[in-house]
Amino acid sequence: MNITLDSSAEEIQKHLKEYYSLRCKFIFIEKKPIPSKNSIFPFLINGDTILNELSSILPFLGLKIDFLNSEGQSVPMNLSLDESKDYKFIVDEEYEFNQLIKSLDAILTTNDYSDIEWIKRIIIRSIEKANSPKKLEIVQEKIEIIYSINEKFMKSDYDEVFQFLKKKTLKN
Repeated sequence: MNITLDSSAEEIQKHLKEYYSLRCKFIFIEKKPIPSKNSIFPFLINGDTILNELSSILPFLGLKIDFLNSEGQSVPMNLSLDESKDYKFIVDEEYEFNQLIKSLDAILTTNDYSDIEWIKRIIIRSIEKANSPKKLEIVQEKIEIIYSINEKFMKSDYDEVFQFLKKKTLKN
């Protein structure tokens, strides 16, 4: 694809999704002035194009971009389009557990969270990722606090996640 001064965010987005399985998050910004000797456009993008190179020309179109893989995770800017096609964000279990606990801590700071199904999913994923009795204790404490402070987190919700916790505790 050749990107020109007339290219739209939609055209670029469609091309990147279709050919490289990349999703894009665009932010519209003030157009950057084009250098007097316009040797930038047309800008050919192909599998060898580095994401950082592509990102650097988009401000001339009034665009800022974040590249996301098919799972919605950020893709490093030093990859080519071909390399980014199969990029998988790999995290260890410890990191993922800690992120889930941070989410639960954020839930604890307010009782405004009304999406109870989302809260239950975070709790259940935390239980699944807990790989020690100590971590299960941490999750249990968070469940108890959420139940005590969030009026929308009903006894039936508590019972549901607690049953899941009990099953996991019996496995360990």
